[in-house]
Amino acid sequence: PTLPLRLGRMRGSAGAWLTAELRAVCRGPILVVAPSSTRAEAFAAALRAFSPDTDVRLLPRYDVPPYDRFSAHPEIEARRMSLLYAWLSAGPDTPLTVVAPWSALLRRVPSRAELRSRVTHLERGLSVDRDALVDVLVQAGYQRTSLVEERGEVGARGGIVDLFPPQLDRPVRIEFDFDAIGSLRRFDPTTQRSEG
Repeated sequence: PTLPLRLGRMRGSAGAWLTAELRAVCRGPILVVAPSSTRAEAFAAALRAFSPDTDVRLLPRYDVPPYDRFSAHPEIEARRMSLLYAWLSAGPDTPLTVVAPWSALLRRVPSRAELRSRVTHLERGLSVDRDALVDVLVQAGYQRTSLVEERGEVGARGGIVDLFPPQLDRPVRIEFDFDAIGSLRRFDPTTQRSEG
């Protein structure tokens, strides 16, 4: 069972200290809502100082208004999706702590079922249709491009598919042996060279 706890009028880093103490005795994800992005970042930094072993994630707010004709910056979208994926993967005993400014919670997020339906598992030796994989990734929100450099991009040429998942710090190069995945390697987005 979840225990909703609301605290107010805490000054300085007292809230972060109390959250670190709660984390030491409570299992499962914790959501901390802050009044602004600046306060959320300060809270997360203080929480990391009080509890260095705690997995603290910051949910960024969008950089455009809700009904603006422009899309959010891809890096912000990638960070949000990475956090939602971590939250989805977190079990009831996973000590994940999410700090979010209230403005980051204003927009709807995909349901757990929707997010699960968009997860694609890839491993070496798996039989996959290259074009179908690229189509699935584009339908899931990846931007198709000839050169993959930023999170949320996918590109294909010959027997190779490059993609940059939001939860990874480097893009992945998938090399196909006919209809099976021959190798999965991270690569440097600047030099485009594989790293192993």
